[in-house]
Amino acid sequence: MNRSRSRLLVIVVTVLATLGVMAPASAGTSPYCGITWGSPPERAGTFTPGPITDLRAGRHACFDRLVVDLGYPAGTRVGYRVQYVPRVVQDGSGAVIPLRGAADLEVVVFAPGHDQNGNPTYRPANRNEAVNVSGFTTFRQVV
Repeated sequence: MNRSRSRLLVIVVTVLATLGVMAPASAGTSPYCGITWGSPPERAGTFTPGPITDLRAGRHACFDRLVVDLGYPAGTRVGYRVQYVPRVVQDGSGAVIPLRGAADLEVVVFAPGHDQNGNPTYRPANRNEAVNVSGFTTFRQVV
């Protein structure tokens, strides 16, 4: 990958969800949060120059949360695209990444993953386990 292309690299985070756990729970087993699930692709905003600096996940009573930290000026609207994708996910080199879960949700943040010198601004210790989601209700793996 050439240097100029790597500067404009957009990070792609694949979040794996097991659809079976998204079905409404029976009364008394867990809280009803009024969440309605949809599967059409969602998109908003445009590219921001602020780089990706971290990736975190959290558990809540009614949902799992993925947070992408960005180094951008306050008030900047950050673009994204979220959609379900086919089961085969590849890394930047084209190698297939083995995935867990029953459905693959692709979350694309329109922000660079590199600084102005081409150095990564976020580098997980393990690209196949970018965030530890063991024990989460919905997330099975974050790549």
